[in-house]
Amino acid sequence: MNNTIPTKSIDSSALAPASSSQLNLWRDNFVFWRPDLPVTIQRIAQCDCALHRHEFVEIAFILRGSGWHRFGGGLQQPIRPGQFLALSGRQSHGFQKVSGTAVVNVLFRRQFLRAHQRQLATHPGIRLLFPDFPALGEGRTPPRLFQLTPDRQESCLALVHELERELRQQEPGFVLMLHGLALELLSRLGRFAAESGGGPDVATLRRQRLHAAFELLEQHYSGTVSLEQLAQAVHLSPRSVERHFREAAGLSPIQYRLQTRLAQAARLLRETSLQVREIATRCGFGNLSYFARSFRRAAGQSPLRYRAAGNEAMDTVTRPQSGRRHRAAARKPR
Repeated sequence: MNNTIPTKSIDSSALAPASSSQLNLWRDNFVFWRPDLPVTIQRIAQCDCALHRHEFVEIAFILRGSGWHRFGGGLQQPIRPGQFLALSGRQSHGFQKVSGTAVVNVLFRRQFLRAHQRQLATHPGIRLLFPDFPALGEGRTPPRLFQLTPDRQESCLALVHELERELRQQEPGFVLMLHGLALELLSRLGRFAAESGGGPDVATLRRQRLHAAFELLEQHYSGTVSLEQLAQAVHLSPRSVERHFREAAGLSPIQYRLQTRLAQAARLLRETSLQVREIATRCGFGNLSYFARSFRRAAGQSPLRYRAAGNEAMDTVTRPQSGRRHRAAARKPR
């Protein structure tokens, strides 16, 4: 009798997208070796992978190790043993900076959840696992990390072991057994999620997204990220991004990017001997006159006079204080 779970091999190089705007999509036939399987299991060590998407629904149990889970738009979540992660749709995600990790992935066909939609919809914890349920579309809501107590993790992994046994032995009626075990696992996880408070509340998720927007603008301040691109990256509407930016920093996203560019220009004026034209170009100003006018308006003096003033004027141009307070608040647990 075969004692291993049949799997389809996946070239890890397929995880690396050709560009940040077009991520590879793992399709069901990459991982499901029979068309009638509702669920399958993957065990992964050192799960360091680039951003990717997949058709199937995923529950990932973190058994050991540490690292960061990345979600499209720059949102990062630290991972630690005892957590599990629920991904409901074609959400771009990946792992990075992992150390000693071991992860068990339970992969569900989307058709399986749709087939049992009526029963699952009666469970209050399912929407905590999958906020987009029953749509399970593009996954606009960031995935949630839930912490399990050791005994609860053990009870869930016992069901995972049962799923693995059925997949290995393939005894008569094993597909029906897979349906029952998969539903029991989802029901149990939904119950644990509800009892734990359901993870981050809406306000916390919004702060996390807005924190990602601040970070994105600061990392790409010299580029041409539009409001629409920024909103899409952090999974908020352009109007919401604009409103929350003004509430947090007193500036629009475009104004905040300008302030960040000017702060970087001020640093280069203080710390380097680069020509003003080169500094303007490096900081995203395509027009030297516009840079000079913007800098004078912010600092009260020209770039050359600012440089001549040395350290005495180093704090004249700074990032908005309210923006820094916001980013600190975004990291503070509620």
